[in-house]
Amino acid sequence: MELDDVINASGPYYKWALEQRKQYIDLRLRQDPEIRALYQQASQQITRQLRDLERRGYTQLSLQHLESLENQLSQASRTLNEQLTTKLDEYLELGVKAGAYTSERVTVEALKGANMSIQPYRSSVIRVNHDAVQAMWGRSINGLNLSDRIWKTSNNTKDHLSKIMREAMATGQSPLKTAELLQEYIRDGVKTVSGKYPELMSRVNPPRDLAYEALRLARTETTAAYGEGVIASAKTTPMVTGIQWLLSPSHPIYDVCDELAAKDTGLGPGIYRVDEVPVFPPHPNCLCTLVTVFEELDTFTNKLKEWLDDPSSHPEIEQWYQENAA
Repeated sequence: MELDDVINASGPYYKWALEQRKQYIDLRLRQDPEIRALYQQASQQITRQLRDLERRGYTQLSLQHLESLENQLSQASRTLNEQLTTKLDEYLELGVKAGAYTSERVTVEALKGANMSIQPYRSSVIRVNHDAVQAMWGRSINGLNLSDRIWKTSNNTKDHLSKIMREAMATGQSPLKTAELLQEYIRDGVKTVSGKYPELMSRVNPPRDLAYEALRLARTETTAAYGEGVIASAKTTPMVTGIQWLLSPSHPIYDVCDELAAKDTGLGPGIYRVDEVPVFPPHPNCLCTLVTVFEELDTFTNKLKEWLDDPSSHPEIEQWYQENAA
């Protein structure tokens, strides 16, 4: 079981590691309904306009109606882009924060044990987390940064809905039926509406799930932000001895994740030095997780005390202190 693996990997710090995992899972569970709600909101103005045409006695769409609807759709696409951007920014911040949770708690406990101030370190954590979020926004995939990928997703939504409306007009479908089709498609996907409008949907051939592209983007970027938080925070404490790649028990087929979770670089299966962690996640919808591995708290606290008496006794702590806790 995954939780057992997390407990075994995190040792005496398992309570914090479990809380860290809970924060991440809670975030992931929020995403799908929130993003689907944005898609439903984006369609409401279009469906209202279609119903209004029906009430005014129009039995089918004209080119003039279609032009007006596509103008509304373009505005809805811009609004969807803005809303997705806001949501993704929130998810990135929370993902990074979740990933950093255990390292921050362990380091704070060590500082307290050595009677050192924790405020400078907490300020450093805020800065590191902020930098991690900015790194996520600047991350390029296939030549597109995150803002470009969000725009592409919302623009694809506009194109698919426009094709459906054009086909509805070409086949003489009523405005009310078109509104119902759009609403059902956005809410339930192609499978539901294909039975009612088989010829139309086969000609348009839209995605099975209109929101899927945005959902996959949010899931992948949130997972990447979580990994970025784990790695960035691990670099802020010399207590870290490695980062372990754990395979999810829900992992459906053998792939690169199995290899990464089994690879032994000298620290144990799936454990990597902080600056050698493979790209995470390695593919969309990845369910793996990263767990930070630390040395014993008492051992490190004693090192801190020795360093306080003689900074030259532990030059790695002196460097860490100047960079993160001074």
